[in-house]
This record gives sequence, structure tokens and C-alpha cells, in this order.
Amino acid sequence: MSITRPLSLGLLLASLGCAQFQPSLLSDSEATAAAILAQESESTQEALEPIAVSGPSIEQTIQDRFPYLRFIEHGEDDFSVIVVTPIDFGSIMSARLVEFCSSLQGEAPSASVKVVPGGGTAFSGNPEANPWEANSTMKPVEDLLVIRGTVEAIEECLIFIDLFFNGGPQIEIQAEILELTITDSFERGVQPNGTLVEQLGNVGADGNGPFFRGLGGGFPATGVGDYSSDGPGGVFSLAWSNENLQLEAYLQVLRGLENVDVVSRPRIVTRNGIPAKIDSTEEVPYLSASNISSSTGITGLTVKDKKAGVVLSVQPFLLGGDSIHLVIKANASRIGRNFDVGTDTTGRAISIPSLNSRSAATSVVVKSGQHVVIGGLNLREERLQTSKIPILGDIPLLGWLFSSEEKVEATTSVMIVITPEIKTGRASISKFLDEIFDPFEN
Repeated sequence: MSITRPLSLGLLLASLGCAQFQPSLLSDSEATAAAILAQESESTQEALEPIAVSGPSIEQTIQDRFPYLRFIEHGEDDFSVIVVTPIDFGSIMSARLVEFCSSLQGEAPSASVKVVPGGGTAFSGNPEANPWEANSTMKPVEDLLVIRGTVEAIEECLIFIDLFFNGGPQIEIQAEILELTITDSFERGVQPNGTLVEQLGNVGADGNGPFFRGLGGGFPATGVGDYSSDGPGGVFSLAWSNENLQLEAYLQVLRGLENVDVVSRPRIVTRNGIPAKIDSTEEVPYLSASNISSSTGITGLTVKDKKAGVVLSVQPFLLGGDSIHLVIKANASRIGRNFDVGTDTTGRAISIPSLNSRSAATSVVVKSGQHVVIGGLNLREERLQTSKIPILGDIPLLGWLFSSEEKVEATTSVMIVITPEIKTGRASISKFLDEIFDPFEN
């Protein structure tokens, strides 16, 4: 039925669903028209509602799931993949695959594996040679593992390679090396028992430092190199701290002091059981004499160098869930006094510097993230300290009247804070593109 006349005000309000308008005021034709408009309005609202449209799903191929490998497609569900391994390691990996992968076992396996020893080659040559005389050679640098089979069988082999050979956690060694200048008013946080300082050569436990508890030991003064002069001796301390917040607060106080120098804050990631070495040293050159004669003096001088600084070697072993066994060796050295060994042919004195070295070795078991503190690696040296009146002390020829020099004995102590942390990594060959192995990710 069509409506030819204009809608009245009542019909318009009824079509809009006005609750205040009384239906009894509408005529029969107006009520019928309002019902038709209401039905059309509901249909319009349903048409405006969003409709979920499901598009076609895109299935990833095996090449998409493992984008960093080389595949050869022989036919439907028949592929070959080339996996590179370190040289002389292909046969070991192949034997492990056959032992544990079901797709390579049985009378009719769904996959096969073949080792190509030295199949991966690389060019080598001399880039600095004359362009017309340059040549190159091919050298084997890796073994190739060729796995052929169905998609499911190849996936099983690739996942096993990652879980078996790359699935172990790695351990990050964080170290902070601080050098402290010891004065009477400066109290270190790592302290052994007081008797250890007085009776060198003893070992004791239950240190009562304000921040740490530990054990320590002393060692007597010894000569350096070919010289029999006595050194100052020293004290070694080892401490543990379970309170990370307390240690960080203590280290923050140390970093803000003028007599504390942060020598280095290195980090290194290593595999379980593989030694890690942190070297923060300086090479100091000196003249070395090869021929010494009472008549002609020293001849045959050559330049050599000595390394002075801090060397830290750590070998971690993961025990159980989060316990780490640490084998630690630390060495702190500094260039000491010069010793005259003779004169050259012109009568000039030839001197060789001594190397004051202190080392400590220990073995501890800590939890992941727990701190190990090595302190008390003390070094003593004489320094020439100059004091002068500003401006007047810089006057040429007369400046010495307003300045003074004195030899002072300075004691420096090296503190090493070691924090091992277990890094868990996913497989490096992942079935999903967004899961690529990151060795630094927790």
C-alpha cells in the first residue's frame, strides 16, 4: 500500500519512536504507515551493522618458515635443504640426527641425510697485491649437511638441530672494576677480620664489613722479577651479597667519591663451561738491554712493553636450575719504580720499570643475578706531590720559592664486582618469522 498524502506531525513522531506521543491520536492509515516506517528503520540499522568477512588464509611454505636456509624442491612434498656446520662437525651432527629423529629411522625412513665434508668453500687472496698479479684460491670453511624428505620430516630435523646444539642457555658475565685510593678517612665495604691484616699469611672467615660478609687472606711481600727488593704485601678478600639493592646503593656512593675511579664496566656473554676473559690493561714501553759490558756499557737496546692494569678471567658452569659455579682469577698490576741496570755507550743511565702485581684465584657457587665482590687487591706506590701558591708558583726561575715538593705514599685498592646472569634463548632456526634467536634476551 502506498501513501500519497504528506505525513502528519503525529505520524512523523511515531516513526521516530517518540514515547510522549499517544498512539490513540493516530488514524488507522497513519498507524499503518508508522509500522511500515519502523520496520524499514530496523532493516536499515541491521544493514549498517559491521559484517565480519573472513578472507582466505595464506599458508606459509617451508621456505617462508625457515628463510635463512637453502631449499631445493624436487616435487610435491619432496624437498632438500642444505645446512652448514663447522668444518669436521658434519659427521657428528649427522650421527645425532639419525639417533634421535624418527624420520631418519626404520626400514623406510621418510628422510635421508648426507654429509659433504668441506663442501662450503670461500675465496681467499691478497687484496693489497698488484691487480695484474693478484690471484685467489678456494679453501674449505664448512661442512654441508643435505637433508632430503617430506616437509614434516625436514621440520623435525631442523628443530632437533636447534634444540640439541643451540638450545643450551648462555651466561652473561657483568663486571665492574673500581680503583679506590685508600686514606685514613675512607672505609671500604669489603673487610676481612682485623687479625688478617696484622698476621699476613692467615686465612679466616666471617668478615664484618658494613655491606658484605666474606672470607679473606693475606700474603707476604715478595720481590718482583729479578729484583729482591721487598714489596708492600697485600690482603685479598672475597665477599657475597644477596641484597642487590644494598649493593647498588653502596656502589652508587662509591662512584660519587673523588678518590674512586670506575676503571671499566665490561659485559661478555659466553657459553656454559667456556672461559671468558676481560682485559683492561695498558702497554707501557721500555728499553731492554741485550748486551751488557763493563768496558763499553749497554749495547743492543730494544723496545719492549709491559702490560699493567686489570685482567679478569671467569669460567662459568651451570648447575641445576639457576646455580652457577664460577672459577675466577683476577690480576691487578701497576708500573712501579724504575731500577737502573747500567749505562749506555754515552754514559746515560738505563733503567727498567718494575711491575707491581697482585692476583687472586677462587671458586664459588652463586645464584643467577647474585653479586660476587673481590676486594683488597692493594697496591702501594710513592708519588711526587707538588704544592704551590697560585700564580706565584708559576713564575719562571722564581717559582720554586713559592712551591714545595714532597714524596707521599699512596695506597690504591682494586675492587671487582662480578654478576653472572643466565640468558635463555629460543631456537635460532624458528618455525615463525618473529621468533629469531637473540642471545641477549631473557
